[in-house]
Amino acid sequence: MVKITKAPLVCVVTAISSLLSGCFVANDCATYEEGVVLDRNQDGLPDFRYLFMGDSIVEFNSQACRSMGHQVGKALGEQVQLEAVTGQRLEEIIQQYTPPVDSQSDYHWVVVNGGVNNLTQDELWRDDLCDCNGYVNHGACMQMIDDLSNQMSGFVQNIQSSSNAKVALMTYYPTDDDTSFIGACFPYVEQLNDRYRQLSYDNSRLYVLETYGDDVPYIEKLNQFGYDKYHPTSAGSEVLAQQALDLFQSVE
Repeated sequence: MVKITKAPLVCVVTAISSLLSGCFVANDCATYEEGVVLDRNQDGLPDFRYLFMGDSIVEFNSQACRSMGHQVGKALGEQVQLEAVTGQRLEEIIQQYTPPVDSQSDYHWVVVNGGVNNLTQDELWRDDLCDCNGYVNHGACMQMIDDLSNQMSGFVQNIQSSSNAKVALMTYYPTDDDTSFIGACFPYVEQLNDRYRQLSYDNSRLYVLETYGDDVPYIEKLNQFGYDKYHPTSAGSEVLAQQALDLFQSVE
């Protein structure tokens, strides 16, 4: 195994940086970086067993090493590969994937979400956008759900053609407040969730990571990005991490 030692994360704490980056004086980076980094093919490079990709739901709280992926890594005692980026659309998330170099360095689990930023985009010069949180175009929303489902299906196939990893495809959870980031979009987001669920029916290595429901602990939602009442606090990221860990354990 390879042990990587990094300098402690330094946070410049101002009113703006604490809101925009989720960065605080107290963080879990030292604890996270105590986790081992495996080198299973002994080429001197890290071989992460767990890969986390997606948008802000996955990435949030990463500056304090408290994102969903960080929390999973701390629970497992090993560092994980973190590629999620706030604000990215599905076509950008697809570019986050790097295939393993060989079977010895293959992933065990790949966790991914994506699509909500496509549904909520609101560029005024385009008339083919859903903009479900603005001047909703129902026809464009339904077409976009079809397109996103097809893109995600192709993405999963690409992952599975280059890796033996199990893929965990995350749903988006609802909100209790229409003034939140996701707001009035959720009926369309839930249709996208359902399409993602359908992708798993005939794919033995694709699992749906449910983030809400009767048997799923509900995430606490208080955002550090303008208090949009949707993105997870560090406690919320911990809930998401536990949901992932429960899925991993149930499949083993």
